[in-house]
Amino acid sequence: MAKITDPDQLNLNTEIYIDTAGPKTVQLVAAGNLSAASPGATSGVTGQAVYSKCVELWESTLAFRRHSFPIKMYTPGEGEMINTWIWDDATTRELLRDFGWIEVDGSWYMGVFQLGDVPADTDQLYNENTGDFDGTVADFIYTGELNEPVQIKGTGGTPNDTSHLSVFYRTRPNFYDYYEVVSGLQIASLEPKAYSIPLSSTADPNIVELDATIDGATEPWQSMALDYLTGEYGYKGAAGGAVTWTIAQTYAIGDAIADSSGRYFRITAGTGPSTGTDADLAGGSDSGYTYEVHPGEYLIGTTYYLFSRVIAGASCTLSEGYQWGSRQERVVTDINGDANGDAFGTVYGQLAVHLFADKGAGFDGTVLKLAEGVFLESPSASEANNILFFPHSLDGTYPNSGNGVSYPFTVNLNFLFTSNLVGGQCTVFFENNDTGDDDGSDFDTDNAIVVEDDVPVDMDFVISSADMDKTFDFDVNVQRGTGSDGTNAPLKVVAIYAGGAEPIVVDALVTRVDNVAIRVNASDDRNYSNP
Repeated sequence: MAKITDPDQLNLNTEIYIDTAGPKTVQLVAAGNLSAASPGATSGVTGQAVYSKCVELWESTLAFRRHSFPIKMYTPGEGEMINTWIWDDATTRELLRDFGWIEVDGSWYMGVFQLGDVPADTDQLYNENTGDFDGTVADFIYTGELNEPVQIKGTGGTPNDTSHLSVFYRTRPNFYDYYEVVSGLQIASLEPKAYSIPLSSTADPNIVELDATIDGATEPWQSMALDYLTGEYGYKGAAGGAVTWTIAQTYAIGDAIADSSGRYFRITAGTGPSTGTDADLAGGSDSGYTYEVHPGEYLIGTTYYLFSRVIAGASCTLSEGYQWGSRQERVVTDINGDANGDAFGTVYGQLAVHLFADKGAGFDGTVLKLAEGVFLESPSASEANNILFFPHSLDGTYPNSGNGVSYPFTVNLNFLFTSNLVGGQCTVFFENNDTGDDDGSDFDTDNAIVVEDDVPVDMDFVISSADMDKTFDFDVNVQRGTGSDGTNAPLKVVAIYAGGAEPIVVDALVTRVDNVAIRVNASDDRNYSNP
């Protein structure tokens, strides 16, 4: 059956009942043409159709005209029960669609109509009416695509829940969606009328692990954790940020501030105003406030950035990190591990603000885009190039104009040695420094430059196995001189093992790719002798 929009489909004493004998009631019954089946978007009856049927009944029936009319309509989606008339029961209210109304006892109902669809009619959407991370979750009456009433005021107007309504869709293995009605529609508060909200989902191809696997003892899942930090992150999910410390200002406990060098601090005590200079921040206090280094400060490349939610990655791949975080957002209990001891408070996973960019933008199978203020700590080094961070703002300005921040690009150098070289020595040189100083410090000269890894330590090492990895800081390494960072690097790989393999020199070119395989295939040395 479909949603009823035509009053001719409402038959008296089948789908609709009018009782004038006792308390005056209008009742809707799921019978005949009227369905109460999920999804709500394809069942029930519009408030306008019920009103129109009542108009027809009062026009055609003297018995009804002996009584005042029950419904006042202001728009097709907004009305009011009047003249002591009430809906007969909760089932009647649950059958109303595209409609919000006021009842004679002062209670208010809004209608929530979903613009969009979800993958299955059995998918459950839910809501929360305070915006708090430890609020009460309420499932919608119907599963699937949403269209139903939600009570926003009680009898006499109490409780009053008109300031907030969060609507969530989080069903595995689909993309999540969320909408906060008041802020999303840019209205002052909820009214007793119908609201259309954009909410939809499709299958997420990057969710493949079962919940039981992620929740179990398998690594890295078991060692991963999430920590919420207090200070700049709005408790109701509002984005936060830091401000540059200035003299003679009043701050609140927990405020995030930055000094002129770009380091971040957090106010721990004091009533202000601030005094001295920002050099005092490193010392921990001025005469107005006491500070600490902000626990959400992280160094990416050579710049510090500010975060407020930290995922302990435990060397996870980006796929593992994405799936673990997505799983946490469906947990019904507290997901705040509080590793820093900030006592941020309880955060029910179901109500947590999304940890990743919305829908397909969060993870495409290669690049992981974290939500604002989320830091993934200790990911798999081989995939760190593919993380895009969105730190909190400083003085209202987002790093990199809000396009995200990534680690300086590194390249994994995968050395594949023949077995006769194991135990020998390998040294990696730059072939030349033409893109930098261009001073002739080339291979085959006394000034040949040994390549450094990301520590930095010279790549001059004992060949301990046939398969070895070293990391080259593609965006940072300036050994060849100014301007050489971020440019292709020609290498000469020298390997030698006295008595095992003949000395060999292999050419390699490091480009901006995640991995460069360098095969060092040496012939057995049949001529070395040291009797």
